[in-house]
Amino acid sequence: MAQPTSFDILSLPVELQCLSISFLDPATLVSLSQADTYFRRLIQPGRHEIVQRLLQLECTEEHGGGLTDPLNPPSWIRLASKSMRGRWACTGCLRLLPHASFDNHSLLRLGYRKPVAGSSAADPITDWGAPRKRWGRRFHQPKESEQPLQDGDAERWGSKRHLRKCNECRFQNRELGKANSRERGTPAVPIQPSRGLAFASSRDRFFPGLAEHVGLGPLSDIVAGSSRSQQFWPTRMIRCPGCTQWQEMRSFRLGTKNSRWVPIYADGEPDFCAWNWDDTKLTRSVMDELRCNSCFVDEHGVDALARVLSGWAKKLMRSEVSSAEFALFSGWEAVRSNLKHIPPDYQPQFEEILRKHEPSIPGPINAKTLPVYKSAHDELRSAWDYMAAKEEGSFSSFDGHGFDQWLHHYHVYEARWELMTKLHAVVVRQPEVLAAWALS
Repeated sequence: MAQPTSFDILSLPVELQCLSISFLDPATLVSLSQADTYFRRLIQPGRHEIVQRLLQLECTEEHGGGLTDPLNPPSWIRLASKSMRGRWACTGCLRLLPHASFDNHSLLRLGYRKPVAGSSAADPITDWGAPRKRWGRRFHQPKESEQPLQDGDAERWGSKRHLRKCNECRFQNRELGKANSRERGTPAVPIQPSRGLAFASSRDRFFPGLAEHVGLGPLSDIVAGSSRSQQFWPTRMIRCPGCTQWQEMRSFRLGTKNSRWVPIYADGEPDFCAWNWDDTKLTRSVMDELRCNSCFVDEHGVDALARVLSGWAKKLMRSEVSSAEFALFSGWEAVRSNLKHIPPDYQPQFEEILRKHEPSIPGPINAKTLPVYKSAHDELRSAWDYMAAKEEGSFSSFDGHGFDQWLHHYHVYEARWELMTKLHAVVVRQPEVLAAWALS
């Protein structure tokens, strides 16, 4: 078998060297220009070549890859996870940045999205040395993965990524004011909408990872107490005027337990505005004085931050503890309210169970009463499972109550209550752990 031959590209005429170089991808082109002085002078990479390289690199697996399914949008929950290495190119500061550095439009608009994996846009050839108008439209035969988009979307998919800029570059270029409103912050403290993410509670939204930080561990994925296990919350990035860093809204101690709360401020007395968790009216002066947790500590000290965060956390946790207590008894109310829908042959048995435990349920919850409630629940579940095995498909009236989850995952409801009461106790006794969590 013939061995492949190699040759020295420097032995070719300059015209053939340039022709060969024009078939390289952007990343290889820039790497070659850094090989030695000769190629640096020959290629002379400029801003255009650097941008092309970044747009190619953002599509590699190392930085999250391109879209594998062009008909489904990215999972922002996945993108926000700590294990996600996804990066997007900013063509202003010429860096690969995490998704939180960009607003929604810069990532979600069709022309700004990462291209489909395996497409020509995701695996380009440099246009170095080609006649320019650069960034012109390039037409190619669509691959099979792009066929569902041939209503015109495939041509536009990712075609404007060279215009994508991060929040900071847009701020420096005074581009944020074009879409300014009282819910987008002030000129000194701008706010940019970010992705909507799912959280189990308001405490989880504003103090994520706090339970793990204090050594209590995460709760099971099955979230007790609601037919909706998780709720989507909009996130917002705010630029701190102290350190000039963009951080999520919770780092500025803004937010309430209402997932639809918007930090709209009053710019005059008649203006409608929002009120923060501590009943502070949001005015322009209040917004201008916002500082992130680190800058707040520099001005007021760690103890002051601990006091503020403790007041916020306790307010959210009291609500969550009440919700957990209600959830422990929710199934009993479902049985009581729908007793008439139980088959007649079994109604007397369930009436007797309700009568037996009604004096103590609902009641105070503590270490002594939890085993009592667990024993009553076991009795109810045993009777219910026996009836369900005999009377299949006759309990549709209980759908929507989360009854089956309560019946067969009661231990999760107990775990949630225990976690929340322990976490609340830690916050009350040791508010300094909140400051340590916020600054970690």
